[in-house]
Amino acid sequence: PTQSTFTKQHSELRCVDGASCDEFNAIVADNGSVWFAGELRNELETWIRSKGVFIPLKVPCDHFIISVSAGYDYLLFLTQNGSVLSVGDNAYGQLGLGENAESEYSELQLISFFEENEIKIQSVCCGYNHNLALNKEGKVYGWGSNHCGQCGISNGENVDIVWIPEAIDVVLEVAVKRIESGQCYSGMITLDNNV
Repeated sequence: PTQSTFTKQHSELRCVDGASCDEFNAIVADNGSVWFAGELRNELETWIRSKGVFIPLKVPCDHFIISVSAGYDYLLFLTQNGSVLSVGDNAYGQLGLGENAESEYSELQLISFFEENEIKIQSVCCGYNHNLALNKEGKVYGWGSNHCGQCGISNGENVDIVWIPEAIDVVLEVAVKRIESGQCYSGMITLDNNV
């Protein structure tokens, strides 16, 4: 292993979280900033590119980033006040911005659903093209690609894309303490350690 270019270039900052996927890495620093290296792109165009060096991503005013999760060609960021920001590919609604949103974003976007509904998120995780978010009360929200049911939305309909976050119906009304997502699956662990 060798020391990363981020550590060499920014010795005054400490990395508090990081995420990687296919062709990129993202780092969250202790001052709430976000740093990126690699390429965030689709087959046709590149939205963000940095070869061999970490570059800062512009964080919207009043947002202090504390964690990051990476999906395939997109990222989610959690802020200190419980908001969620997203950037990258949005072909499957994975940025949580609604059905009329653009198909990709090169700048961080606020997922307004959580603020509009006064929901404070404590953790986020990305699957391949879907996500889960856990609020402070132990309620879980899912959105993005749902062709295998990985968003956990059980409203009786077969929905291929969940465009904005939706609460997951946990049958037993139990509080969840941890969420995980993979390529086409999701999981939760309850406060009493049930899966």
